Amino acid sequence: MRYILPVLVGALVAYGLLLYRNKTSATSGELALRDVEHTNVEIDEDELYEGVTAEITFPAPGPTFHDLLALCNLASPEDLPATGSAFSAHTGLGFDQIDDFYGVRSESGGGDDEIVFLAPIIDGKEVWHHDGPFEALRLRFNVLRTSPRHAAHFLKCVTDLSTLTSDPAPDLVVLEGKINAIAAYWTKSGIKPGSDKALLVDY
Repeated sequence: MRYILPVLVGALVAYGLLLYRNKTSATSGELALRDVEHTNVEIDEDELYEGVTAEITFPAPGPTFHDLLALCNLASPEDLPATGSAFSAHTGLGFDQIDDFYGVRSESGGGDDEIVFLAPIIDGKEVWHHDGPFEALRLRFNVLRTSPRHAAHFLKCVTDLSTLTSDPAPDLVVLEGKINAIAAYWTKSGIKPGSDKALLVDY
């Protein structure tokens, strides 16, 4: 009996750690949904309905319209300088021209048609039909209208595009915390992010 008891205790501890790890870690590419009441991030109403944004700023002169075409793998060699565009190295992110702006299209049937939205910025405002150069690129992820499994790709877009500037990168910890808090808020309200019901929410 004295040999069996330590084994049983050890097994129970290991099982408890396994349950805890499964509860707090992300699975199937999804970020774990944390209780909004236990987060330290501040969420405003616009973020609840329209999503989180990350602004990637650039020192002058900044990227141009042709750099964004290169990001979308749409630029022809004559459109680019002889040195090419550093944005061409990130075509794997899946950006494309969508109407007047840019984004990553959803390849699944649920949620919004775009999982990541990108807009160029001049004087703090989103611009379109503009050659640039741009002072920043604003990336948006609509948590309500998009499946949580796409959040990881949004964060990857922020991380990868931040390597193209010497300016400080957006805080990924804050972004992830906001995504988790917003997703938890809607889930507790009976609305699954990215569901048909979520798409019907008006703001």
